[in-house]
Amino acid sequence: MEVSAADGWVGSLDNSSDGWKIVVVDLSDTDLEIELNHQPLDRNSTFDTGWDMLAIANSTIVQVHNLANNNAEHLELNVSSPSEIHLAEHSEFGIVLLIVEDGNLRGATLDDKPIVVPVSPSSSTITTMAVHDNRLAIVYEDEPSLVRLGRVGITSVSDQPLMFS
Repeated sequence: MEVSAADGWVGSLDNSSDGWKIVVVDLSDTDLEIELNHQPLDRNSTFDTGWDMLAIANSTIVQVHNLANNNAEHLELNVSSPSEIHLAEHSEFGIVLLIVEDGNLRGATLDDKPIVVPVSPSSSTITTMAVHDNRLAIVYEDEPSLVRLGRVGITSVSDQPLMFS
């Protein structure tokens, strides 16, 4: 089971008798689960929460749901087997999506316009990434002991070697 929590919401990917689904709970009322009408999911589906939003991806589509207004229509973007998706903040476009497809990072606005994101200095693929607001920490397969720090809206990264003693 995968879990993501932010802004008073907890989401989890669960395998139920009805198949894989996202279960969302508002922490202000933990007895209430929010039912989302989302695309078919599987154990490889990925999701993220933030800014009262939930982004859910299967192998072909990312849906973005407004958790604060469950009656609002969700947004959809086409993807190609993402291994990770993250909600992030952009100074010009507000909330954006960061999508790792085939080990490469792609950024998009919620209406699927491309945005500038950090580029691998070595054309290597991403093994893991963490996002906070507009800041990224990325590890590439060519240098697993090096964390590369970047920001949404900037192509460059700075290296932060990991020190082991």
